[in-house]
Amino acid sequence: MQGIDISHHNAPIDWPNLDPATDFVIIKATDGHSVDKLYANSMAACRALAGPTVGSYHWFQPAIPPTAQFNTIVNTIDQRSGDLPIALDIEDQYDSTGKVLTHAMGPGDVPNVAALVSMIYAKYGFYPMIYTGKYVWNAMGNPNVVGSVTFADCPLWIAQYTGAAAPSIPLPWLAWRIWQYSSNGKVAGLPGNTDMDRTLDDLADIRVP
Repeated sequence: MQGIDISHHNAPIDWPNLDPATDFVIIKATDGHSVDKLYANSMAACRALAGPTVGSYHWFQPAIPPTAQFNTIVNTIDQRSGDLPIALDIEDQYDSTGKVLTHAMGPGDVPNVAALVSMIYAKYGFYPMIYTGKYVWNAMGNPNVVGSVTFADCPLWIAQYTGAAAPSIPLPWLAWRIWQYSSNGKVAGLPGNTDMDRTLDDLADIRVP
């Protein structure tokens, strides 16, 4: 299966003419305690296609308390039966230019990530997907069991741009579920470049009941 992940940076999107080969779309919903300005419109337009499976993602911000981030997620994300589970985007932070590193994820961030995972599980009854890269998770210490949270229970959405046949994944995961393999894909209906993703199956086992 082929998919894309998008945010307001991909606007304007011509949803009626989205490439029909797009099997799933994951839409940025929230960022710390802010809301992506095109989330609601993008989600409604994508659902109207009655084709792609949809999902939502939250960009984790280490400087913001997990409770505040959780409240923003709950108040914003349109989570329905058949959707992909909410994804948490766990990566290093950069300034508005995208070039200056402002925060490198490390072991000290793990408790807050685990707290947010725990809150989502308690609210929705499923574990969120974790979007991350091998080196980011390595820098965090490859955490797995933290309190009541076992990160290996979270489906892995791995980011790696490589010509290899498969991505390199960090422990504790033994397999990936979604692979973001490019950031410069070309897809009908979207201007410019977009993130490209693929899966090995239809993800039926992790879709929300």
